[in-house]
Amino acid sequence: MGSKIYYRCFHKILLLVLTGIVLPGNLLQAQDKYFKDDDPRAALILLIGLGSVIALGILISIIRHGMARFQRSRPSNGGMGGSRLPMRQFSSITLHNVAKNYDLNKDQTKILEYVLTRDGVSNPKTLLSNPNNLDIHFKRTYESMRRNIPKTGDDSTAQKQLYQLFSTRNAIESAPINASRANVSQVEDGMDVVLGIHGKTYPLKVIRVKGQLITMLCPINPLGEPIKLTKGTKVELSFFSGSSHGYLQRCQVLDIVKNAHEENLLQLITQGKVKTLFKRKSRRRQVKIPCEFRVVTLTKTGAGPKAPVKMTVGGRKFTGDILDISPGGCSVRTKGLLKPGLRIKIDFEVRGSAASALGQILRINRGSSITSFVHVKFIKASLKALNVINAVVYRYIDD
Repeated sequence: MGSKIYYRCFHKILLLVLTGIVLPGNLLQAQDKYFKDDDPRAALILLIGLGSVIALGILISIIRHGMARFQRSRPSNGGMGGSRLPMRQFSSITLHNVAKNYDLNKDQTKILEYVLTRDGVSNPKTLLSNPNNLDIHFKRTYESMRRNIPKTGDDSTAQKQLYQLFSTRNAIESAPINASRANVSQVEDGMDVVLGIHGKTYPLKVIRVKGQLITMLCPINPLGEPIKLTKGTKVELSFFSGSSHGYLQRCQVLDIVKNAHEENLLQLITQGKVKTLFKRKSRRRQVKIPCEFRVVTLTKTGAGPKAPVKMTVGGRKFTGDILDISPGGCSVRTKGLLKPGLRIKIDFEVRGSAASALGQILRINRGSSITSFVHVKFIKASLKALNVINAVVYRYIDD
């Protein structure tokens, strides 16, 4: 008798909860037809049904919000930052779609999830379409990771995490979805450009832009003399925007005039619209960072094409200023006498962070009789050096 009363009460409670959640009203009227108050099997069926509904609700919530829905905080991924993360504000489906759109691999997706979750971002799609706001969150994560780099001992794990962070940021930067949204840029005051004249290039800086008129210093030949240009000569200006997109503006020489310092100024008139050229694999930034470099020689230590090669760093030290830099290379203004093809070891420091890289000189443009602009491609650099370079490029540390 006691068991019947128990099953009857249990049945009523379960049926009330279950029907209140999922069953339509017409099934309530038919409950006595299908379930008996004193039948244990009826209570078991209701219990299984209720459990199924709860399990389905949990599964849906996990898919939408992640496990953090049920863990108000969770340990950070792989010790990144060493803190506990808040609840993720976006679904795993959203994360999957974003990662697919930006061609992120598994590790990069984890990094992106970590960056967005730690700052409580609820709409990843909107954030990723705004590079400036995105860099605010990436910079916070960078600073958090930097604080966990050991001051002494092995820091390889921390450097790998930083490298993965920048790998993710670069992947987002260079994704096709971003390239298709690029806005055409314009030549602006103070912008670094490359002037193309009959196949030769000269790095210059724009002084002033007023309408279609562009004014800059006249390019100089290797002897330090102004290059002679006649009115009407067609030239090209190549430049990069802050998002690393390359552009081309065709121009025509209007005149060469002198300023108050008796310097020759080249005046150009733009022709046609600015054209998009291509997008750099990684972002490049204009800077002014003092550097030192030495010529590197390679010597075979044996016979045959596969003989080991010994690298020797020369004793003579050159100095200069890095004028622009990216993870792939840099350009240096120097008074040193160099030639294309040479390999150099370049050293510099930014805000206490030192970096070194092995590079090869691709080309040299003469700025004056004693100054050269050396364009270097990085051949080899440590993860630490690449992290410093990326931090400078993305303005996570100031030069």
